Formats: sequence, C-alpha cells, structure tokens
Amino acid sequence: SRNFVQRDAAKALGELGPRAKAALEPLRKLLDDKTETSARAAGAICRINPGDKDALTSLVRTLSSADTFAPAAACDALAAIGPA
Repeated sequence: SRNFVQRDAAKALGELGPRAKAALEPLRKLLDDKTETSARAAGAICRINPGDKDALTSLVRTLSSADTFAPAAACDALAAIGPA
C-alpha cells in the first residue's frame, strides 16, 4: 500500500542524513497525522535536519496516537535522536 512505501522511503531517506535535504519538503507533508508513516517521516527529518522543531513536535504528538504502531515508531525515532 501507499503508506508502506512512504514509511519505507522515509526510513531510507533518514539513513542518508543531511545528504537527503532535498526530501525535506515532501517528508514534511507527512507530518499531519499521528500514524507510523508520520513518525517515520519525522524521524527522517530529524536525521536530515537535526533539531527540527516541527518534526520533534510531531513525534511527541504521535506518542499518544491510537494507531497500533505509531507510538512505537515515535519512540524509536526519539531514541535515535538521543538526549536534547
């Protein structure tokens, strides 16, 4: 499904780090909901653009999601970012 493709693409882009800066705007479009895809996109943004406030806010918001996998994905992303 489209969500799986977006989720996996976000993860791959995050692994590229700052080299994937061109992907920031498309990733930002995925931050509007509290889903696993949104959490993966926010995590990728934080790896590409460390300290990004919109992405961090999205991750914190996603911790309270009713989506089955979203809170765990947000926790994974926050753990990868490390302490502030």
